[in-house]
Amino acid sequence: MNDNGSIIPLEKILEILPYVKDFEYRIPDNSSHIITSKTVKELLRMPHFSIIRHFNLSEIPEDFDIESFYGYIKGIKNCSKEDYEEGMASIYLCGSSSNVIIEKMEIFIRSANFYQILECKIKKRNLPQSDIVFISHEDFLNPEKKFFVDDILTIEYRGIASYKKALTFIDLGNYLYEKDDKDFTFIVGFQETMAHKFILRQFSPILAADDKNDEMEIENFDFEIVRAAVELCYGIKYWGLHSVEKYFKLIEFTNKYYMPIIKDRIEQHLIECVNKRNPCEWTEKSLEVNAMKLHNFCINFLSEFINNFKQNSA
Repeated sequence: MNDNGSIIPLEKILEILPYVKDFEYRIPDNSSHIITSKTVKELLRMPHFSIIRHFNLSEIPEDFDIESFYGYIKGIKNCSKEDYEEGMASIYLCGSSSNVIIEKMEIFIRSANFYQILECKIKKRNLPQSDIVFISHEDFLNPEKKFFVDDILTIEYRGIASYKKALTFIDLGNYLYEKDDKDFTFIVGFQETMAHKFILRQFSPILAADDKNDEMEIENFDFEIVRAAVELCYGIKYWGLHSVEKYFKLIEFTNKYYMPIIKDRIEQHLIECVNKRNPCEWTEKSLEVNAMKLHNFCINFLSEFINNFKQNSA
């Protein structure tokens, strides 16, 4: 995530890692801005992309230009024979849920007359994963081996899988937030958002304090700020604000309506985003909105950074 709260595209991550040799990344659910149709094109433009020997992406979305990426792999000519022969293509099954039990699995690539039985075990993150089938790049990309026919790789799996129904747990905050029995309305310009009075009262002695009033008009704060504050009251981590200025504005909202618990959550989120590019600016801004937890962290961060710089320069 950038300082302004925006998502960093994959190519920007690799752009600042010119010496990386091994790269592994599991694409999160909100991948629409991390991987786009232009991602592969931007990756292949980087001079240092060709030095990466291990490049592993999982949960790849459909926007990833797999055809262009495959064309790049087929066209690699500048690696040594030793490096090329060490390179291996791997195939394995990884379940999306620990409730999936794979009892037996066989893999066929009929065009290449390839067959192997996969044994499945529970791997990292408690997810089921099969044994890994390794095929050398030399064989895998050799047209005579016929793994690819008309540039298409066809893999056939046969096996037995079962699904064990998991216990379901209700996220109480989300459950309440989705209910349509809210009894308090925030009016922000021409927009409205609603909440439960009994929820608001847990976080602010000011909001919904009067039983006779069922609505409140909010001034000097835009709708996005008010909605974010309401969602945080329900335990929904609303970190989708598009600029860091809005997070400080959100802190101002918590100050005005005395919401110390919500304020603490926002400060903690910003603390996790502090880096060498922003502590000076954030030290000043945090003081302006009386976010002393964030302010003190920025001061300590700067102090430690300066001390490390002096030691390295000595």
